[in-house]
Parts: sequence; C-alpha cells; structure tokens
Amino acid sequence: MLHMPSSTTQFMMQGGVAALRQWLKDGLPAPGQSTNRQQEEVVLECLGLLHEVPVTLSVLQSTGIGSTLMAIRNYVAPAMADAGELVNKWKTQFAKELKRSKSDSG
Repeated sequence: MLHMPSSTTQFMMQGGVAALRQWLKDGLPAPGQSTNRQQEEVVLECLGLLHEVPVTLSVLQSTGIGSTLMAIRNYVAPAMADAGELVNKWKTQFAKELKRSKSDSG
C-alpha cells in the first residue's frame, strides 16, 4: 500500500500520522472494558503503517502519537510489543535532537 518512498512521505506531510493517531485512539477500549477483535485489528494495521511512514521529530511532537502508543501498550495486549518497538525506535532515532533541544532550552 505505502511501499513507495514518495507516497509514504506524502502521507506523512498531509497529516497521515495525525489520522493514524485518531484511529489508534478509537481502538482503545472504553474504561473498564477490554478490546474486541475489530479494535485490535485496526490498532495492529495502524501500527504496521507507522512502521513504514518516515516521521520527523516535529510530527511526533505535534501529533502526540507517542503518548497514544503508550496507552496502546497498556490496554491492547496484542499490540504491546509492536507499540513499544515504535516508541523505542523513535527514541533512538531522535535521541540527539532531543538532547540538543533540552540543552538549548535549559
């Protein structure tokens, strides 16, 4: 689906990560309930797309997708590992930028 570099970049530039975040949030269970199979499938599909989309630190910060992935890790059992992998990937990918921005502001 999004296997061509230009299409994944275009997807990200046109708000695709923000759209995926909303779908992920919709996949979270209601308080006191567990996820159903349909919610889990949506979450897993969105995570698969996030693995393919090139993101920037700016996109991560503006969309808040990281906090959504943390919620996914806590409430959607089949997606725990995958969501954690993405968070760790992005932390590693942007570690230097985050360290630089903290030292610039502090």
